[in-house]
Amino acid sequence: MCDDLKNIWLDYRVDKLAECFAPQTGWKHCFESMMVFLEDGLSEYHLSLKENAADGAEPKAENEAAAKVPISFLKFTRNRYKATALPLKQCINVLCTHLSKKYIMQHNLEKMVHLLDLLESFGQFLSRNDVISAELERHFEHSEIICSQDSSGCEDLGCSTSATLCMMRSEVINLLRHLSHNLNLPNVLRRDMVRNFCFQTASFFFCTASGSYSLHEVDIEPLNLLVIDEATQVKECELAIPLQLEGIQHAIVFGDEWQLPAMLHSKVSEKAGLGRSLYERLRSLGHSKHLLDMQYRMHPKISSFPNAKFYQNLILDAPSVTCKGYERHYLRGTMFGPYSFISICEGREEVGSVGESRKNMVEVAVIVKIVQDLFKAWAGSRQKLTIGIISPYAA
Repeated sequence: MCDDLKNIWLDYRVDKLAECFAPQTGWKHCFESMMVFLEDGLSEYHLSLKENAADGAEPKAENEAAAKVPISFLKFTRNRYKATALPLKQCINVLCTHLSKKYIMQHNLEKMVHLLDLLESFGQFLSRNDVISAELERHFEHSEIICSQDSSGCEDLGCSTSATLCMMRSEVINLLRHLSHNLNLPNVLRRDMVRNFCFQTASFFFCTASGSYSLHEVDIEPLNLLVIDEATQVKECELAIPLQLEGIQHAIVFGDEWQLPAMLHSKVSEKAGLGRSLYERLRSLGHSKHLLDMQYRMHPKISSFPNAKFYQNLILDAPSVTCKGYERHYLRGTMFGPYSFISICEGREEVGSVGESRKNMVEVAVIVKIVQDLFKAWAGSRQKLTIGIISPYAA
């Protein structure tokens, strides 16, 4: 599955949310861990020193010359923050990506985005060389910090890095408290419960016509709009599945009757008319259609034939395909323009061993030669190039 699509794939979404909803390790744990650290980090530091001293294994500085010196508060804070912030940021990213805006509310979404930026800035400031450990320790002595200005303008006012961190710390704590109180998220482990949660909170469902049967089995708010893409290729009997969903009031049907029709393997079913699409039925009943009259993909020399043959020259070419940069010539000669039909009269179809498809080795040789020449012409150009070779022969 490509990265662009995985975020809207149901199983991937369920896996990610199941991790965030887990009672012991999920979002509440991540939020609370960060709040405990930021509010009581100094106590944790001193407790760590005592525990290590009692074990006879004090945490040591990295410098061998200071081998008997305990780890500084700054280094402890850096290590602790890194370990706490990483799962927190991952969890917030999952919530922002996989929860619908209507469920978490716009203001909560904005606060989570701001919290992510603040956590990143806090980590960057904490890693700076001008942070003074003793000064940072003094700031952490107080569990509550009230600042007269926000952290974003602190540097301009001449604040030290430690003071800036103190103000950021206060802002992060306030955001975490607000979100902990306002995010009403479930604490569940079972995947089926998370799956049902995804169905119940979704605003849109993307699925095949036959795959929409699963929506009949879950408790969701009634849907009011059905959009059917490639409607000329979907059998009418298949569309009966989504059309029976509760609440559907409007259906928008997209399709092109000049492209591939619905496919049927059964001759009996085909004779019975089961291969007809809803699009075809509506057209036969005299329903009007609206032509989308702008094409954005084909070079005008390619679109001219189907436009004249099937669409009465009603299709317009978008500016993006008429500009000079859209036409590329990697090889010289008229044969290598936007498209060419090449007649290979010497080619002969051959039948291979039992179970193998037909093949035409002369056509293969010509294709290989064209690709080789194309590669030579393209090499060194630093332009992006992709080549697609489609054959009706499996062999």
